[in-house]
Amino acid sequence: MSIKNNKTTESVASNLRTIIDEKYVLTDDASRMIYSRAVHPLEFKRFQMADYTNAPMIIVQPENSEQIQEILSFANVNKIPIVPYGGGSGIVEGTALGDCIVIDMKRFDQIKINKENNTVTVGAGVNGRNLEEYLNQNGFTFGHFPQSMNSATIGGYVATAAIGTFSGRYGKMEDIVVGLEAILPTGEILKVKPIPRRSSGPHLEGLLIGSEGMFGIITEAILKI
Repeated sequence: MSIKNNKTTESVASNLRTIIDEKYVLTDDASRMIYSRAVHPLEFKRFQMADYTNAPMIIVQPENSEQIQEILSFANVNKIPIVPYGGGSGIVEGTALGDCIVIDMKRFDQIKINKENNTVTVGAGVNGRNLEEYLNQNGFTFGHFPQSMNSATIGGYVATAAIGTFSGRYGKMEDIVVGLEAILPTGEILKVKPIPRRSSGPHLEGLLIGSEGMFGIITEAILKI
């Protein structure tokens, strides 16, 4: 079954291919079906009924912040909605808007442990379980075990202010995040450095934690371990 195409899709895709290699700009029906839902029951029901009105126009899979900057700048000028996509484990029916650009973050997969201050710098696309297993191999734990850890990504953890089974011991995401990087809708980069305490505000990370991607796309987080 073919999904209805917006007449501007190919024009938008052509512009995006100047930013990202064409194999990471997806417009085929199968990809658009996959990225049209997460795990909300109504999304599943629409999928079963072959209702793809929420299917995105295009999916892009950038690998660095500069590419996201260019994508957001392009979308901003052309008034195209953007939806950041992590592991697809969301339950709030906000996965796709129809005629939007979905930015799949899973190529942001770097992990760097700092053993001097017990933190880890993690790309937004790193899977939660994979992070925990990697830390365990190096003698650490993240200590954050939400029900979605097998599928959710770290960017999703931060953007949804996730809470895990052992949050009473290790803390919720707002307690664990000590720094982050995000790309604002204008394409500007916001960096919050992992310093122990700020005596003057505002604490900008508070705008991103739990923001569901509204105020910017989180590209990496620095977390306590």
